[in-house]
Amino acid sequence: MRIEAIDGGFAREVRDLTLWARIDGDERAALRQAFREAGVLVFRRQALSDAELLEFGRAVGDPALYAETSWQASLPEVILLSNLRRQDGELLGGLANKALDWHTDQSYYATPVTGCFLYAVELPAEGGATSWASLYRAYETLPAELKRAIDGAVGTFSFHARVGATPGLQDDNHDRAKRLAATPDVKHPLVNVEPGTGRKALYIDPAVLIMALVSVSWVILAWGSVSVQRLALAGGGCPVMRVRTRAAQEGKTM
Repeated sequence: MRIEAIDGGFAREVRDLTLWARIDGDERAALRQAFREAGVLVFRRQALSDAELLEFGRAVGDPALYAETSWQASLPEVILLSNLRRQDGELLGGLANKALDWHTDQSYYATPVTGCFLYAVELPAEGGATSWASLYRAYETLPAELKRAIDGAVGTFSFHARVGATPGLQDDNHDRAKRLAATPDVKHPLVNVEPGTGRKALYIDPAVLIMALVSVSWVILAWGSVSVQRLALAGGGCPVMRVRTRAAQEGKTM
């Protein structure tokens, strides 16, 4: 197994590893460490069942259940992200039928997930890209004055704000009433510390963070799970078929 940087960026590619085989010992330890340090790992040319995807995820962390049970694949811990529809016309899975703005997965929960695994089953030849931004680097490149201001500061994260801020999200197949009842506004530190490395990262979500008490002489807007933020370009800008499965890791109280 080799773990290499991708084009000098923060993400890393894992080579010469068969994910449908059992991962033990030194390889498991190396994957966990790389995941903690980089935040994004890429594995090319894999062919996985839902059960194999879940078993691979356990090599890095404990699986979590997603709130939308109607999006589940063949296992409750794995969900479908797709712009396809079932024979009855209902959406197959969720989220991938339209673009999402920059976001941090499930930051509106009291115990957010700590990571996700995204497996591409069918993708278009062009378009539909997904991007990640490092919140490690976002924090590390802040001026010292702003670092001092946000260390120890707390923000309010609101799923209600996300529902209202994302165009067209009201028309998606979320169980909106259930989600809103289960996710009252929560507070999280604006700086997260990775427990395995001690490295600090911003913890923000432009669509969910509604208030942060920070004493500083100027304002910064950062558009960047614990150490990365994601931008999904899909839906209307990508009419070609897309099917992906995703599994998430359990979180911890922040």
